[in-house]
Amino acid sequence: MTLEKRVTATASASTMTPNAATPRAVDEIRYLFDVPPEAGGTVEIVPRLIWLRLPLPFVLNHVNCWLNDDGDRWSIIDTGADRPETREQWEHVLAGPMGGKPVDRLIGTHGHPDHIGLAGWLCEKFDARLHMTLAEWLAPQLWREQGMRPMAEAEKRGFLRNGISERGIAKMMEAREAAPFRNHPLPISFKRIRNDETIEFGGRRWTVLVNGGHA
Repeated sequence: MTLEKRVTATASASTMTPNAATPRAVDEIRYLFDVPPEAGGTVEIVPRLIWLRLPLPFVLNHVNCWLNDDGDRWSIIDTGADRPETREQWEHVLAGPMGGKPVDRLIGTHGHPDHIGLAGWLCEKFDARLHMTLAEWLAPQLWREQGMRPMAEAEKRGFLRNGISERGIAKMMEAREAAPFRNHPLPISFKRIRNDETIEFGGRRWTVLVNGGHA
């Protein structure tokens, strides 16, 4: 049983709506931009908050990361997968849109490798501190260990008992061979974040919301 699951950061109510006490019905989703950034590209959402879109090598073909300008340094939310092309894109972003300023904090929303695959690499590069919930820091350690070895016979039998076909298991084994869960090792120490905690970065205050059901 896990007590902490996925964490998302949302701006406090006072920064989001002029009258948070009076909720308004929403008929449709309205987006700030008609077109997202291209792969490896960035868009400034509001001053000091940049949207970075990184490509992924599987069906969900991208992941969104967020760059928060803290003046002489940066706070990053999520990192993309640990792949050579993603590291190259980070080097471009660090030197370009981020202006060569160091990364001070890295916040992992949850433990999936498309979100924290390069967290360890960036923390090592800048001596930055990783911020995550305890459960989301622990889970990738297991997934990485599983991804480094072939699928065990007991795992296959378990999948078969639960209705997955031989063909489906073969596809899962192929995916494991492609190493989607082999994220760069996470730091052995991190700053634990908890539900309802307030974090300040990018000139704004954010409230941590821990939600189950995804990671």
